[in-house]
Amino acid sequence: MKLVGFNEHYIEKIDFSFISQEEMDSILKPEQVGDIQSGEIQIGESVEVGIAEGLRNAKITAEIRYIDIEDLRKIDLTIIGFFEIDNEGEEDGRTLTDFVYDEGWQLLNQYVKPTISTILHISNTNNLDTF
Repeated sequence: MKLVGFNEHYIEKIDFSFISQEEMDSILKPEQVGDIQSGEIQIGESVEVGIAEGLRNAKITAEIRYIDIEDLRKIDLTIIGFFEIDNEGEEDGRTLTDFVYDEGWQLLNQYVKPTISTILHISNTNNLDTF
């Protein structure tokens, strides 16, 4: 099995908002707060894999919630990627769905961080001090 193509990706949804401390407290669980090092946390990741009937194409849909604790900002992002797969060849013990998840999500996830960083940068209220 191997990925032979990363055909395209697109962002289906971006929902950005400033949130109150009360909303932040209701979103975060106490065990998550103890793990925060940078003031930012990615929670609520959901990744679904779909395999087309001919076993040659796959789709990954990922829903991510990102919280900026220091500046009280929340981003909900849904990103979708389409892949071409070769189901022939050496088996490595993984199911086709697990294989596409492991390999495809690794590729698609590379587009998540820059997207979130850009949104956080342009929404930074500290930038307003220059006007």
